[in-house]
Amino acid sequence: MVKTSGYRKIANDIMNKIQRGTFRSGEKLPKQTELADFYETSRVTVQKALNVLTLEGYVASKKGMGTFVKNQSDDSALYESNVAEPVGLSQKVHGMQAVTSKVVSFHVRTPKEEECEKLAIRPVDNVYDIIRVRYLDNQPFRIEYTVIPVGVLPELNTAVLENSLYQYVEKTTGQTIGSAIRKIKADMSDRYDQKYLECQLFDSVLEIEQVVTFSDDRPFELSEICYRYDKGCFIAIHSI
Repeated sequence: MVKTSGYRKIANDIMNKIQRGTFRSGEKLPKQTELADFYETSRVTVQKALNVLTLEGYVASKKGMGTFVKNQSDDSALYESNVAEPVGLSQKVHGMQAVTSKVVSFHVRTPKEEECEKLAIRPVDNVYDIIRVRYLDNQPFRIEYTVIPVGVLPELNTAVLENSLYQYVEKTTGQTIGSAIRKIKADMSDRYDQKYLECQLFDSVLEIEQVVTFSDDRPFELSEICYRYDKGCFIAIHSI
């Protein structure tokens, strides 16, 4: 039995199990009473958690039959993300589509004042300045502009960046990815979006600015992620 307080934490735990393959596509989830016993909570709380997962596209209820894991290979499911979701693209896709990366730019420089403040580093602490394009099944999906303190990953290189950065971060540092503070807005496509995401001149893009922390709340990444207007959707769940 695992005591987990709050329906949001339960939803996150079930979501992680789906992404890791513990609960597979098309599989029926345990009954609500069984989940309530497992998480040492009420059935009402479990029901709220399942409602969140339904809204986010992870599960679907079938009348008289129960709740089932949705087919995450559906493009719309891949394009949807939870606002508070700290997982990387490779973990989210979980092998359902081929994730590849193209490193457009990678160099070391001194940090800007804003970067020092958001990453809790000193002006003398060098940072990596990274631009890479992510592809799903060879189709451009998003472009990432990332700043990471060199001290966090002193041996980072382009070979790593062509694969899963977050998996490398956790393996190298022994830390787990904690949370992300995000600002989400719409913007007009720039020349990089037009070149690498195949946007047209007056297309809009979905732009995510975020600071990602370890589980101990230490910031380690400052990034801006741009999606084509038709390939990005973020969902927020608020208690009322």
